[in-house]
Amino acid sequence: MKRAPTRPENMKPSPLKGRSIYPFDRINPGESFLVPYGDGNPQKVRQRISMAAWTFRQTYPEKRFIVKAEPDGVRVWRYA
Repeated sequence: MKRAPTRPENMKPSPLKGRSIYPFDRINPGESFLVPYGDGNPQKVRQRISMAAWTFRQTYPEKRFIVKAEPDGVRVWRYA
């Protein structure tokens, strides 16, 4: 007989569903943040951030973002 895993009592649920290394939840409409390319491929960096913004919006549909490539990195603006 299989037993269902138990949840430790000291664990609290996260205030956000999922995890993000980008501050999508902390910026207000009209604000932006820049993610530098670093040593990565600029196209892959932009694609990764676009996908992260899309995933975040699936959980929080009222928050909308624009992702654009710039010479020094990828900038993300929140517009709603």
